[in-house]
Amino acid sequence: MVLLCRSLEVAELVDGEIDMVQQQQEEETPRRMGGASKEKAGSVFLMAYTLPMLYEKYEDQFDVVGEKALIQIKKQYKVLDAKLLSKIPMLSEKKQH
Repeated sequence: MVLLCRSLEVAELVDGEIDMVQQQQEEETPRRMGGASKEKAGSVFLMAYTLPMLYEKYEDQFDVVGEKALIQIKKQYKVLDAKLLSKIPMLSEKKQH
């Protein structure tokens, strides 16, 4: 978990550097993409290259955190299903006359 938080901090720092470079480029060239798109592209690029390496290095820790997250997601889905999804009429029931 600490590793994931640290990698997010690094991503934010790099993203800030990317923003500064992009601002300089925008001043020199006309705008082609929206600002949010550029920020997302920079973050996706950074994660695409760093997360696989971090996963290989800390695979066991990532798996433990992933399993805990999956358990929490399943618990939340059960609550959502009980309170909302189970009350929506199914399409298959409507087709049966």
